[in-house]
This record gives sequence, C-alpha cells and structure tokens, in this order.
Amino acid sequence: MKKNLIIFLVCLVMPLSVYAGAMNTAAKTCADWGEHRNISDSLAEVDEAWIVGYLSGISASADVDFIKMINTDSIKDWMDKYCKIHTLKFLTDGGQALALELIDRKH
Repeated sequence: MKKNLIIFLVCLVMPLSVYAGAMNTAAKTCADWGEHRNISDSLAEVDEAWIVGYLSGISASADVDFIKMINTDSIKDWMDKYCKIHTLKFLTDGGQALALELIDRKH
C-alpha cells in the first residue's frame, strides 16, 4: 500500500514539475538556491516562499497532509542540505524529494 502511494505521488508530481519548470523560480538550480541564501535576503525569500508553496501544492494534490509536519525553517534547512549535495538539481527536484520523505514519515 505504502509503495503504491509513493508511486502514485511520483506520477502525480511529475507533471507538476514540468509545469513548474516553466516558472522562473522553479527553473532555478540548487546552486542558485545556495547563492541566493549567501548573497541576497530578498532573492532567498522568493526561493523560500516558492518552495513552501510548491510543497503545499504537492500536499494538497496528493491528498496527504504532510505540510503540517514541518515548519518553514525546517524546510529551508532541509533544502540547504539537499542543495549542497545536489548543486545541479532543480528546486523542483528538492521539493519532490522532501515531499516523498515527509509522506514516508507520515505512513
């Protein structure tokens, strides 16, 4: 059951990733995330708001309320760690990875 839910979520999220990739913030890489966090509060805030919204959208679309399990600071910390390791990945990739991790914790 759990495996089916994860497969379903990945299939559900993939089209969101393609759509979100057309948006300016979603097309940013983890290298951009790290750079923005280091040099510009305003750019970092845009990225942070985007990732929280993206996760909220995944949570609502998947009908799994995992977003209440994590606060904004924890999301930023998680993305900081993810992006240090995966500098060439997109923010959507990090958001999907975090969503899958939170869903896994919930079940």
